[in-house]
Amino acid sequence: MLTGQNNVSDMVTDFGIRNSNLVELKSFRGVSLSLATGLKRTPALISEIRSQLDRMDVKCAVFHGDTTTTFAAAIAAKRSKREAAHIEAGLRSGSVLEPVPEEFFRRVADGRASILFAPSREALENLRREGKQGKSVLVGNTICDVLNQVSKRVTSTSYNERFVLVTSHRYENIFIKSRLKRILQIIDACRLPVYWPLHTMTEAQLRRFGLLEQLREMSNVHILPTLSYVDFVGMLTKSAYVITDGGGIEEESLILGKPCLLLRRRTERGEGLRIGLTFLSKLDLRYSRQIIDKLDSGNLPTPTMHNPYLFENSPTELIGTFLHRRFG
Repeated sequence: MLTGQNNVSDMVTDFGIRNSNLVELKSFRGVSLSLATGLKRTPALISEIRSQLDRMDVKCAVFHGDTTTTFAAAIAAKRSKREAAHIEAGLRSGSVLEPVPEEFFRRVADGRASILFAPSREALENLRREGKQGKSVLVGNTICDVLNQVSKRVTSTSYNERFVLVTSHRYENIFIKSRLKRILQIIDACRLPVYWPLHTMTEAQLRRFGLLEQLREMSNVHILPTLSYVDFVGMLTKSAYVITDGGGIEEESLILGKPCLLLRRRTERGEGLRIGLTFLSKLDLRYSRQIIDKLDSGNLPTPTMHNPYLFENSPTELIGTFLHRRFG
């Protein structure tokens, strides 16, 4: 089911999804520039998803991640008394305010799902501590399969120099002026060229707070339009390191062996911190500048790299096999 959260044309092109397999939901109408507005749409979205589940006579509703769609699907499946499976279950930051509202959404989804597919051993342990071990399955992270598929279609880019890739779109960052201003200060510390594909929502907040012109005046920062996933992975592969507040990009950079400075106070994905490729800035300017200085110079020691999201087989295949055996 499609809520408009992502661009349909990019998804169809990048992943070969047939339009005939997409069920477009009308109640959500994409990502809102206001968190409150998005949440107000949720009851209608829950009702519409439940209606679709009943119409298609679904045996099991499968939802992924920690978005509003995930939250609505979890509730709709529970109300329709169907089994439900949550892909990417067990991620925990330890605070419902970091990130917001994703931390709340994923906890609700885990509480209402009858099958919990954990992407890492850490996530599985979180579920066990919460008493959910009976319905938890360690499968690894499906992002491994996505990157494996997309990386084969990445074409060579024109970026031959060392550069930094930046993204920022978290509500708790871009809706607080002091945080957004601090992010600009952190990025301004980079000596390497910076490329920033600017989310529409982030651009709107920069303009609202009078910070957009400040960003445009940074001589080392190149603002880009939002990219297709294939193009983004191409840039990520070529980058020297990443500065981001995105959880998915935090995972992707780790899998690709790219250092990542995380623009957050907490993370629900601690694997990169332990391996030594991810650095939690906590939006501390002094610490961030120290890390950036080392990353720009290439002086950080190379950690012993292993993929903490991939186990005995393809995560997607493990999930598919489990669901096939359970539901036929």
